[in-house]
Amino acid sequence: MVLGLILSASDTVAVLGAFGHMEVGKAMEILVVGESLLNDAVTLVLYDYFISEDENNLISNTSSAVFNVCWSLLKTFTFSSILGMAFGVGMAVILFA
Repeated sequence: MVLGLILSASDTVAVLGAFGHMEVGKAMEILVVGESLLNDAVTLVLYDYFISEDENNLISNTSSAVFNVCWSLLKTFTFSSILGMAFGVGMAVILFA
């Protein structure tokens, strides 16, 4: 499962590479990058979860495992969004001041 998680995060690189050779609208590029960020967050959370959990515990506590994964995903997505917006605003202030 861990190998699948690692390989699933690289699909956006190929799509953005193909976009470089085609005329694609800016809105489509933004959608693909946004989807990529969500994929990366899910990959990080699931990788961390599968590495840290014992296989027997994963099977016996399915409802708590689902809650823990969802909670971790929400925290990761929220924190990375806030951090990204803060960094973007900070760079805009520096570059356009």
